[in-house]
Amino acid sequence: MTAPPETFILDGQGRILYRFAGPLIREDYTTRFLPELEKAIAAEGQ
Repeated sequence: MTAPPETFILDGQGRILYRFAGPLIREDYTTRFLPELEKAIAAEGQ
């Protein structure tokens, strides 16, 4: 079990595509979160 903060990316069906436990700080957004978000968006378009 983890505690906040946690960040999730869900698909259109509510499935978890990505989970990050901990705060997204500084470069975490561009190096961890953004690439996963772009993959999720691309997958939804297929």
